[in-house]
Order: sequence, then structure tokens, then C-alpha cells
Amino acid sequence: AHLEPEILVVDEVLAVGDAEFQKKCLGKMQDVSASEGRTVLFVSHNMAALQSLCNKSMVLSHGKISLPLTTTNEAIDYYLEKIFVRSEDKLADRKDRSGSGEIKIVDFKMTNEKGEVRPVFISGQKIMFKIYYECTSPVSSFNLSLAISFTNSEGLLVSVLSTEFLNYFIRTGGQKGCIVCVLDKLPFSFGQYSLNLIIRNHGIIQDWIRDAEIIDVENGDFYGTGRTVEASHKSILIEQKWYKE
Repeated sequence: AHLEPEILVVDEVLAVGDAEFQKKCLGKMQDVSASEGRTVLFVSHNMAALQSLCNKSMVLSHGKISLPLTTTNEAIDYYLEKIFVRSEDKLADRKDRSGSGEIKIVDFKMTNEKGEVRPVFISGQKIMFKIYYECTSPVSSFNLSLAISFTNSEGLLVSVLSTEFLNYFIRTGGQKGCIVCVLDKLPFSFGQYSLNLIIRNHGIIQDWIRDAEIIDVENGDFYGTGRTVEASHKSILIEQKWYKE
């Protein structure tokens, strides 16, 4: 049967699918709300979509209302100020995580090429991401893969790093270890980005921590020209060549 409920609940629909699918979803929700007069309860971390679709919003944190219903702009300002901040909890103690839990991420560090831990980096700078894990129970077979995803201050996914992209799997290493990801040139422009960490074993999610850490990026001479990219041009920086034919 074709259902047309008075209230339509849409939970993180923009977290999946390609750009065309997301565009269709946004269009349908706008039609349902504006043209058909029905209520849409839209759950998302996508700030741009919230501003486009919703005139009122509330903020949830750990399953509880952190900010009651207010204007969407006020809710976004509150979220960016109060929620999108560094957690003081150690990763090993974080409760807001998902996965089977047999292998657990216990620490995460961002260092420069000298091995110095830093919260702030410069575009084009070499950076090392170190993920420390431990087994909470004996694991007989390892086929580990790890990933780091980055979202900007508007909640938009901007990039993903993954061992699977390189067909690299960790098959030995004991009951604890550290996996390092190296970027020779940090490709992010000026801004603040939240990092989400995930570890799998034989394809099964063991641990998934959202907003595990925050990285602040300052403008740098990424292209080696002596110029920096304007702060308003928030984007991924890409090595490129130009010439006249």
C-alpha cells in the first residue's frame, strides 16, 4: 500500500548514496513539506541541508535534548559552539561508540614529521595519524582494516582515508598495536574538521567512534608559490598542472 503519513521521519538519509540520490531526497522532502503540507522530522548532521529545509530545529546529544526547539540558525550556532569541540574524554573511556567491541580503539594522535603531537596543522604540511588499538578478548585471526573520515564544521563529509583503498590489511600484530597513516601534504584548506575512526576485522566493524578528534588547519603554501588559498575558499587542495595548448 502507498502510505502518506502526516509526519515523515527522515533519519540521516544524506549520509548515504551519491550526489544525485541526495538531490532527489532533498527535493522530495521539500515537496512533502511545502506542497503537500505534511510535517517532516529531519535528522541530520548536514548543516547546509538543515538551513535549506528546516525553519525550526533542536539539538540532541547522547540521546538527550541539548537545546530545545528553536530557529535553525540558532540551533546550528549552538551545535558548532557546544557540540563541535574537542572531547575531554579519553578514547578508551568513550561510551558513544558502536561495533562488536572485540577490538577497541584506545588512543589517537596527530603528529608532525618530528613526531610532535599537535592539534593545529598547516595546509601542505606532512602529518601522521596514529591509531592505537587493543583486543578486549583473545582474537585468533586478524585481517584488520582502518579508516579515518573527515567532516567539516557544517557536518559535510569532505574526505576518507582507508587501508582498504590501498588493499592493505593487517594480518599480524598481537593483541594490541598502532597503525599509522601518513599524508605527505595535508590537502585541507583553512578550517576545522572532525575525525571519525573505524576499525574492522574480516570486514566486521569492531569499533566506530564519531568525532574522535578535531583538527584545526591554518592556511599554508600548499602549492609552493608563496601564496595561500583564501580562507573563504573552503575546499580540498589538489595538486594540478596548467598549460596553454
